[in-house]
Amino acid sequence: MIHACTVATPPTDKNVAVSRRFDNFGHAGERPVPVRTTRRGIASIHLLVGLAAEHGMPAGACLRGSGIAPKLLREPAAEIEAHQELAVARNIVRNLGREPGIGLIAGSRYQLTAYGIWGYAFLASRTLRSALELGVRYLDLTFAFTQFQVDPRRDELRMLMDDSEIPEDCRQFLLERDSSAAVALNRHLFLDTVPLRRVTFRFPRPRYASRFQDYFPGPVSFAQPENTYVLDAGWADRPLPQGNEQTARLCEE
Repeated sequence: MIHACTVATPPTDKNVAVSRRFDNFGHAGERPVPVRTTRRGIASIHLLVGLAAEHGMPAGACLRGSGIAPKLLREPAAEIEAHQELAVARNIVRNLGREPGIGLIAGSRYQLTAYGIWGYAFLASRTLRSALELGVRYLDLTFAFTQFQVDPRRDELRMLMDDSEIPEDCRQFLLERDSSAAVALNRHLFLDTVPLRRVTFRFPRPRYASRFQDYFPGPVSFAQPENTYVLDAGWADRPLPQGNEQTARLCEE
C-alpha cells in the first residue's frame, strides 16, 4: 500500500534541480542537472536520518525542504519521490559535509533487508555475477542515484558507476554512499569479505582517503577516468551460500 505524503514543489522543469557544492565535496556553484524521478521506499530516509542524529543533526533539519512529514517515518510502507531523498541528502551534505567519510559510513548502513523484494532476489541468486546482473536490471527499485553497469572481462568483472546525472552538490556524497553500499552487499551475500582487484574514483583524492580502505577491500585510486570497482572472475562465479534459483525466480516475477 502506498501512503499519501506531502510532496515538495518541484522545480519549473520537473527533471531539473539547482545544485551547489559544499565542504569535503567541493566549492559553491550552481548549474541545472537532471534528477531521477522514480518512487522509492522510506527505508533509506530512515537510515540517513539515523546517521545524521548520531552526529547531532535533528530529523527536522534532515527533512527540511523535502516535503517529507516527520510522521511519515513511522509508516514502513510509505513511498517518496527520488527528488525528496535528494533534498535530504543535500541537507546532510550542508550540515555534515565536513565529517570525514560521511558518505562511506552512510553506505555501510544499507542491509539487504532494507531493499525489500529486490534484496531477497539478490540474496537468492546463484552467483555474485547473476546477483549483480539482476541488481542492475532492476536498479530503479533501489535507493541508488549512481547508475551501475556490469562490464565482464575474461578474468575479472568490472562494475562501472556513472555519477554524471547526480546533482553536483551531493554527487560525491551519493557516489560514496552508493559504492560503499554495493560493496557491503557483496559481503552480505558471501557472509565474508570479497576482495577487490582495484577501485577507482573520478573525484580528487580527499583528505580522508585512508578511510576508504575500511570500506573497499582492495587498492583505491582517485582522479581516474571512471568510477569502478573490479573483482576477480573467480569470486564472481562462486555459488552463493544462500542461493536458491526457485526463490530468485519467484522474487523476480
